[in-house]
Amino acid sequence: MPLHTLHSEPETENAVLLLALEGFGDAGDVQSSAVTALNNQLDFSPVASFDIDALIDFRVRRPVMKVQDGHIEKFTWPTIDLTHAVSADGRDVFLLEGPEPDRSWMLFVNEVMTLAERFDIRFIVGLASFPGPVPHTRETEIATTSVDPVLASSVAYLPTEIEVPSSIHGAFEITAAEHNIPAVGLWAPVPQYAANQPFPGAAAALLQ
Repeated sequence: MPLHTLHSEPETENAVLLLALEGFGDAGDVQSSAVTALNNQLDFSPVASFDIDALIDFRVRRPVMKVQDGHIEKFTWPTIDLTHAVSADGRDVFLLEGPEPDRSWMLFVNEVMTLAERFDIRFIVGLASFPGPVPHTRETEIATTSVDPVLASSVAYLPTEIEVPSSIHGAFEITAAEHNIPAVGLWAPVPQYAANQPFPGAAAALLQ
């Protein structure tokens, strides 16, 4: 059984896919702020939605319930959605947004890559942030990750060797390379003392 339901099939070419799967890589609400800005700037339309019952552990990411005087007025499940828009310069842009899956990473990534080939996605960009030893008084400098060292150093990079737990974006970068699709992760560092509150400056740097 597929993990996704297809809602539309836009005719696209030479498209870019933006990954914004929040959770592990969303210090300072940077990723969430970037997604909000993108949705305000571009007219995204639904393309596919993913089976959250197969991907999300609801004990970790619980649905949100709005209660007024004991009456349940609204019950909101988390969603993972793929949407499409056309940028001002005519570029096809796909956005994959929602919570980072709690399980079935390999199945999920492979299914997204199948959709990437179906819609002629030629480049993948991950949007994320991390708490780092940086002050809020300096301009945010973006760090990158990529299987391709040339691509990693074309924007910015971490000039050191580190071993860290990976977000699902890393799995996308590895799998995209196997499909011959260039992929890069853009990581905005957020001051460690501000990691648990909105830090819009880093979100602006990420989008720029």
